[in-house]
Amino acid sequence: MRFCIFHPDVEAKWLLQTHTCEAMFSLLLMASLLTMPRECQFQGDEILTIAGVLSSESHIATFTNIVGNLTAPTGYKYRSYAISPKPNPVATANEICDTVIPEKVVTVIYEVEPIRDKLMSSVPYIFEFYKIPVIGVSSRSSIFSSNVSFIIL
Repeated sequence: MRFCIFHPDVEAKWLLQTHTCEAMFSLLLMASLLTMPRECQFQGDEILTIAGVLSSESHIATFTNIVGNLTAPTGYKYRSYAISPKPNPVATANEICDTVIPEKVVTVIYEVEPIRDKLMSSVPYIFEFYKIPVIGVSSRSSIFSSNVSFIIL
């Protein structure tokens, strides 16, 4: 399942550059917890990793801060793991397979710069292969699923 966060009158890039960045990431994280597969929720793992493939260091810092402040159910702890996409989609795919997937990620927030948007379609496909829910910040990040749901800001 994929979610697309969008506003009909405002571009996602503008939303990420304003003071609403932290509020938007909080909304995305709440949605990611709702999409977490049931087997991950009740497996007994003590650490649940939420990954982010985010376009800038400031977005990664905000994402890490928000995940660090989440209140987890008793016996669980949330952990963030974030990377920036590389200019080459194949290099990004390799980094995801080598570093992100082994972290036992339960859900992913995916955001990419509009300039790179057409090049980065490999990211949603990789997570789809591993049955990991992806929440795309732009509509293009979420169109690769047969089950698309939209949350309108």
